[in-house]
Amino acid sequence: MPDSTTNAPPIFTVQEVNDRIPLLEKIGADLVRLNDRKKDLIQMQGTRRDDSSGEIASQLTLREGFRKLKEELDSLQEEILEVGGHFRDLSTATIEFLCEVNDCMAWLSWRPGDQIIRAWRPLHGDKSERLALPGHTLPSPAGGNRDREFSEEID
Repeated sequence: MPDSTTNAPPIFTVQEVNDRIPLLEKIGADLVRLNDRKKDLIQMQGTRRDDSSGEIASQLTLREGFRKLKEELDSLQEEILEVGGHFRDLSTATIEFLCEVNDCMAWLSWRPGDQIIRAWRPLHGDKSERLALPGHTLPSPAGGNRDREFSEEID
């Protein structure tokens, strides 16, 4: 739980985050569904009606759809905070947890499909960067730009 006196996120170990994976899997599946619905709404927004009354109804439907998406995302972000995580990105459903790597603050990174924590990124590093924890490899992302392996100790 975040420290209520400073509102700072807790600092985790890899094992503490691994213990949360059953909860993360549920939240991650919900994030993936939200992202799919967002894509559908964006695609619908690109289609136009021929008559003005149909266009108005379509715009109202889209507005309501985006409002509901925002409410659901806000609710999921609250769930993520409750487990001590930080929501990073909807398109990849990435959730991060504060940790220490060699006495430096960093983020442990979890995405749907990760059965254990295998990745981290520097605290102020590129938000899309994921480095492999010692003893782990990460799948090569589309485009062949491989995540880097990190060989030092992690708490």
